Amino acid sequence: MRVVRDLGEHAVKSAIDPVQAARRLKRQRRIAGGIAAKCIFWLAVALSVFSNAYGACNNPANWLQPPTTGVKVFVGDERELPFGFATRFTGALREFKGPNFDNPYPPPLPAEMLDKPWHGTLGNALENHVSYYEPDGKGQWRICRLETWSVNDGLLSERLTRITLFNHAKNPPLLPYLKTHYLLSATVFLYDKKGRIAERFVAMPPLESGNIDNVGYLRQCFRFDDKDRPALYVETSDAGEPCPKGDPDPRFSSLRFKYMDLKDGRIVDTWAEIHFEGSEKHPTWVKEITFRAPFDMNNPDERRWFQGGNARVDEVKGLTEILGGYNLGAKDQSIGPTFKYESGNEPPSEYYFRKPPVPMTVLTNPETIYQYDRLRKTDVTSVVKLVERFPANVTRLRERYFVFGPYVVRHEQLDANGRLKRAINVGAHSRQDSPGGFYDEDMKSVKLPWKLKGHDIVYRVWDYDDAGKGKLVAIGWNAEFSLFGKTKDIEHAKIIFGTPDGLERWPTKAEFAKAFDFDEEAKRAYR
Repeated sequence: MRVVRDLGEHAVKSAIDPVQAARRLKRQRRIAGGIAAKCIFWLAVALSVFSNAYGACNNPANWLQPPTTGVKVFVGDERELPFGFATRFTGALREFKGPNFDNPYPPPLPAEMLDKPWHGTLGNALENHVSYYEPDGKGQWRICRLETWSVNDGLLSERLTRITLFNHAKNPPLLPYLKTHYLLSATVFLYDKKGRIAERFVAMPPLESGNIDNVGYLRQCFRFDDKDRPALYVETSDAGEPCPKGDPDPRFSSLRFKYMDLKDGRIVDTWAEIHFEGSEKHPTWVKEITFRAPFDMNNPDERRWFQGGNARVDEVKGLTEILGGYNLGAKDQSIGPTFKYESGNEPPSEYYFRKPPVPMTVLTNPETIYQYDRLRKTDVTSVVKLVERFPANVTRLRERYFVFGPYVVRHEQLDANGRLKRAINVGAHSRQDSPGGFYDEDMKSVKLPWKLKGHDIVYRVWDYDDAGKGKLVAIGWNAEFSLFGKTKDIEHAKIIFGTPDGLERWPTKAEFAKAFDFDEEAKRAYR
């Protein structure tokens, strides 16, 4: 059984460590390299400048070059940014809990640092920091750049020192350190017109010889709705890829969120989508989506307000499954009891779509689910599932299966009006009011011959009239005695198939199954 993974398990981990990243030669991606590549790069720069406010802090033509005027510089200082700002989203669908949830606005510069042009020193550690702050247009200062420096330890020092000298020659606070330290990376923070974080990425000097162009790693793109709630998060392959203005490129990982404002002031998440880009082994992209669609907002029971579940969407196949579904497929009905948990809640349903493609629009308009061929599974007990196959545009079935693992324990056959006409039960007898029972079977009223006493009645075929009264018409019994109540495994037992009077009628199980149209492996449901 596939375990439904919560979206929160697919949370993207914390941001890249600049020090480690500097030593990962294989992950470098050079922005410029040839005339064509440079043209693409400058086009990306132009688009980025148009969409985001760079302020005075960063130079889109050279992200390694720091500002020299209009900013506050703090040498030897690394500002502790609060959780929720410029961090990767968790991807978990949950109620919006206020501005501390992925806060789009940067924390202001502490008051005690306002009058300090710079302070501190770069020590002898392998990792030192320099913080840059720019005006936010609202009378405050916001972080715009965080540099990581390392002491000249002889590793890569000659090349990186040369690049650092080139970019920081006009940076007064760092002039005393240009021969003893070098720049490892610069974390860049970019904001939109409202002052919300729009982009974050790490620019690093290339480790190969031959040029001094900066190399970027993993551009993080943030987008919020008009109420400052997270709407879209995208990770591009490197800093040379501009953040999307519309729908993100499917080559990159992304998170998407949607909300609904209730009349009582509450905010409900209606969509949390994780988009996984393709890989070399699996080049197509996949989406995992937790969704809610309005269902019956007038129902006093909040559980009936929405239809929803956890869906999986494939680039080629489209919608492939909805797990943990609730209030879905209300028209998909067949005769029989409604199974509920001890709490009274209805068990979640599982829908599988085995004839692609099925459009993702089913998630925003669940009533269209009936237009597509679908396999539905529903928990009956902790170990038994109800399996039903609904062809497209069909909501009333002619058969359904109750399965225990791979084994069918009850096969129901229905007429055109949905009434139960035949049931083939396998294994132990069941009573709905007994522990683990999910259907009633009145074997006490059946008078079996003495020759069958002490034999397990493994297969039982019941036919029902229009009034719903059942009659036992065929059985399959174990030829061996059941000693002391011990039942032999059905797979290894010698089964005789015949009538309730103890007469053998069908020499093989295959002939018995053909006589009653018994699908013992539910093949018609899984085809």
